[in-house]
Amino acid sequence: MKRSGFTMIELIFVIVILGILAAVAIPKLAATRDDAKIVGAATNANQMVKDFTAYYTAKGDFNATSLDQITNGATGAGWSAAGFAADTPIQPGITLTFSDAGSACLHMDVNSSANGATITVVQDANGTAICTGVNQRVRPQIFNLGGATVNY
Repeated sequence: MKRSGFTMIELIFVIVILGILAAVAIPKLAATRDDAKIVGAATNANQMVKDFTAYYTAKGDFNATSLDQITNGATGAGWSAAGFAADTPIQPGITLTFSDAGSACLHMDVNSSANGATITVVQDANGTAICTGVNQRVRPQIFNLGGATVNY
């Protein structure tokens, strides 16, 4: 009588091959997740600068305006507005911070005065892979809005 099926050696080879494939695939998937976080944070930072610039251009100031009326970017994962809820009126000097694993990676300071407004993007030194990736994609710079010091 002939039996059909797999031998023990064949099954062991299949298990070893699947283990090797899993060992290669799992780190790649983790890196993909980190890349998605990095791109999301960088996109939110760039969009927040655009949103604040457009709002200031249209209204002339940030006073008596809530954060959620200007941008949705600050409510994204990892972003926080120092001491401000989304519906709290913005006062001059708001700081928006992107953090990874409890450590700040990037922050944006939004200030306004009688002469115009500034948005300052600052990189915070942090050694996590996500912070490093965000800092590679978002340049530190100052955006001057309104007044006599408008950037072109």
